[in-house]
Amino acid sequence: MATILGIDPGPKTSDYVVWDGRVQAIGRDVPNDVLIGDACKICRTHEIKHVAIERVRGYGLPGSNDLFDTIEFYGRLWDRLDQNGFVVLLVPRKDAVANICDGNRQAGDKGVNQALEERFGGKGTKKNPGPLSGISGSHLKAALAVAVYALDQVCAY
Repeated sequence: MATILGIDPGPKTSDYVVWDGRVQAIGRDVPNDVLIGDACKICRTHEIKHVAIERVRGYGLPGSNDLFDTIEFYGRLWDRLDQNGFVVLLVPRKDAVANICDGNRQAGDKGVNQALEERFGGKGTKKNPGPLSGISGSHLKAALAVAVYALDQVCAY
């Protein structure tokens, strides 16, 4: 199985998961300027070719400064990764949710969490960590969701 870097971008900080069927590394509330500087190093360390970034979609809602800051950030990140030879996949959240939740594009965080645990198992214990060990909070789960989508839909070769 391939290893992928999944990123949930935010306006000031972002979360990421390195995933290959198990959590290999996580980054929680990483300042965006730090992530832009470290993303290529993370990819090289884990022999990653594909990076999945949750893509912002408006769905008819008005935009805010945070929304535009997030879009600007992942554009800069995408450019940096692309210039260094990595393949960047922009994954709308609804596509990632539908992939994990058997086509249900409207499932919320609770449905995504349940589907991830059913598919991969839980977090496990301290003595016996499970595949989702270390994944807590909606942003890390969103990063994992886009990574799983990318592996299922694009990188499954």
